[in-house]
Amino acid sequence: MLILTHNNIISDIIELKQHCREKDLEICALKILYKSISLLVLCVYISPLGDFAYFLTQIEKILIKLYKPSIRIILCGDFNINFLDPTSRALDLESLLQTFCLEGIIEFPTRITPTSQTTLDNVFLYKISIQSKACPFITGMSDHDAQLVELLDLTYTPSRVPRTCRREMNDLLIQKFLTLLSYENWEGVFLNNDINIMFNSFLDIYMKIFQSCFLITQRSNSFKRKPWLTQGI
Repeated sequence: MLILTHNNIISDIIELKQHCREKDLEICALKILYKSISLLVLCVYISPLGDFAYFLTQIEKILIKLYKPSIRIILCGDFNINFLDPTSRALDLESLLQTFCLEGIIEFPTRITPTSQTTLDNVFLYKISIQSKACPFITGMSDHDAQLVELLDLTYTPSRVPRTCRREMNDLLIQKFLTLLSYENWEGVFLNNDINIMFNSFLDIYMKIFQSCFLITQRSNSFKRKPWLTQGI
């Protein structure tokens, strides 16, 4: 699991390793301080084959430990529960989270196949204190669509100095990229018959090499005056 924040935002990692168990519960958490507002963001995953009873028990323990009326909690992730279908698992989780004033805001399918539409991913927050707007975001990199959530009552003021992000590319880096690609045996691609697994395996290898070779750098935009320009133009 991974939570990324802008480097201008103050944040603290919350250690929850003692609650993690492969397939049953994978979780990470971050406390974000923005102006006078404290946000607690938790990102979770449970496998379709995971122990749901363990997942539910540990989520309750974590929320009991972290919950404070002054802190706004956002719980998101891949729950592998279809929230469009009121199954016992969905109702049990929603009932538990409602005791901490958390309600799901994702009301559209997050996994669409030729034969089904399911909402396996969700974002839970306190609707009264956090005004939000959610929409799907199709990345093409997974069989689940991403969810883009905008917190309407939080505004971000960017730095006064405009900055741009770009990937460093030159002949040397391009050659390194091609060389690393040539070293791959692509077993995960060619030894599978499922086209989705083949594509995901190829994309995963390709993007890891691409991102390791062409790093993102941030630069300040400098606007230099041009003294040769006539002021009247």
